[in-house]
Amino acid sequence: MANDRDKMRTAREWDESAARYKSLFDYHPDAVYSFDRTGCFTSVNDSVVYLSGYSREELLEITFDILVAPEYLQSTRQYFMKALAGEPQNYESVVIKRNGQRVFLNVTNVPIIVKGEVIGVYGIAKDVTANKVAEETLKETTEKYRQLFDLESDAIFLIDNATGKILEVNLAASSLYGYTHDELLKMTHTDLSAEPSETRRVTLEGQVCVPIRWHRKKDGTVFPVEITARHFVWSGSSVHIAAIRDITERKRIEEELLQSFANLRKALGGTIQAISLAVETRDPYTAGHQRRVADLARSIATAMDLRKDQIEGVRIASTIHDIGKIAIPAEILSKPTKLTEVEFSLIKIHPRAGYDILKDIEFPWPIARIILEHHERMDGSGYPNGLTGKDLLIESKILSVADSVEAIASHRPYRPALGVDKALEEIERYKGAFYDHAVVDACQGLFQSKKYQLVEI
Repeated sequence: MANDRDKMRTAREWDESAARYKSLFDYHPDAVYSFDRTGCFTSVNDSVVYLSGYSREELLEITFDILVAPEYLQSTRQYFMKALAGEPQNYESVVIKRNGQRVFLNVTNVPIIVKGEVIGVYGIAKDVTANKVAEETLKETTEKYRQLFDLESDAIFLIDNATGKILEVNLAASSLYGYTHDELLKMTHTDLSAEPSETRRVTLEGQVCVPIRWHRKKDGTVFPVEITARHFVWSGSSVHIAAIRDITERKRIEEELLQSFANLRKALGGTIQAISLAVETRDPYTAGHQRRVADLARSIATAMDLRKDQIEGVRIASTIHDIGKIAIPAEILSKPTKLTEVEFSLIKIHPRAGYDILKDIEFPWPIARIILEHHERMDGSGYPNGLTGKDLLIESKILSVADSVEAIASHRPYRPALGVDKALEEIERYKGAFYDHAVVDACQGLFQSKKYQLVEI
C-alpha cells in the first residue's frame, strides 16, 4: 500500500510540474519555442503565433528558415548548429511575418539534452523592433546632425565649462587650426589662444558674441577670430558650444577702409581749409573770422552734448559759412564805411550763394543747409527765407550765435572791435527773439564759467 501511495504522489507531482511548465510556456510574454535537429518547430507558444502571423498548426509544419529574413538566414543557421553542438547562443535576427512586416528579435537558444544527447533546441525570442527602430532613428538623426555639424563653415567647438576641455569639433575646426580631430580632443580651449592667460577666460563668458580674440594655429600663425557661444547642459555637464570664425580678411578690409576714410577725411579737411582761405582772400579784413567762429561753434555744440557727428558738422559748416561772399564784389566786403541799403542787400545774398555752391556736394552732414540758415532768426526776421526757430536745424542755431558773437567782438572794416562782453550782452538781449535760448545759455556758460576765449588767428 505504501508503495502505491508513493507512486501516486510522484505521478501527481509530475503532473503539477508539467502543468506549471505548460503554463509558463503558454503565457510567457516572449516567443518561446523548440526545434528538432532539422530545425522544424516541435512546440510554440501563443507569442510565436502572434509574432509570426502563422497558426500553431502551420508553424509545426515548417522550419525556422521560412521565417528568417534572407540576409539573416546564414548567421541564424550557424547559431542553430552551435546550439545543437551544445553551446548556448544569444544573437539578433529578423523574421518576416506572414503580412510581410519585419520584426527584430533578440534570440537566446540552448540545447535540449536528454540522457546526454542533444535532441533539439529550446529558444526564447524577444521582440525588440521598437527599440531597434528608435535606435535606427537616433542613429539617422545623429548622422544627419553630424553632417550638418561638419558642413558648417565656421569652426565649431563643444567645450566643458568646468575644465575647458574640448569635447567635440567639426571638420572646419581641424582645417582652421591645422590639428587633427583627435589632437584637438586632447586639448583645452586655452591651448588655442595666443593671448595672455588673464584674458583667455573671457571666451567662456557671455551668451552671444565675444569681442575679437587672437588665436594660434598649429604652425604658429596668429590670427584674429570672432567667437559666438551658447551655454547649455549636455549629458549632465555644463558645457558651451562655440562658433569660431577667422576674420583675418575682414580685419584687413576694415583696416584698408579705415585708412581710406582717414585719407578722405584728410583730403576733405584740406579742401575745406582751401575754401576758407579763398573766402578770406576776398575779404582780408575778416581774416580768421570763419576759423574763430568754427572753434566757438564746436565748443558750444560740445557743451550742449550734441552727438559727435553733429559737432563735426557744425565745425565744418562754420569753417566755410561765408563761402557765398565769393559772389559779392570785393569793394563792398572791404568798404570802411557803413553800407548802403543796396550794398547790404547784396551782402544778404551770401547764405543763398553759399548754399548753391555746396548743395550738390554729398557731405556726411547737412553743410549746405546749415550755411543757408545761419542768418535766419528765431522770430522769422532773418534772411534769406525768413524761417522761424521751429524750422531751423540746431546746428544752424549754434552757428548763428557763434557768428554774431565773433562779429561783434572782433574788428570790422567799418568799426573797431567791441569786445566779448558787448557780444554777450547782445545775444542775451535778443535771446528768444533772434537766438535760441539753450544755445545762448551754452555760449555764455563757456565764457563765464569755463573761461573760454576766442582763438587768436
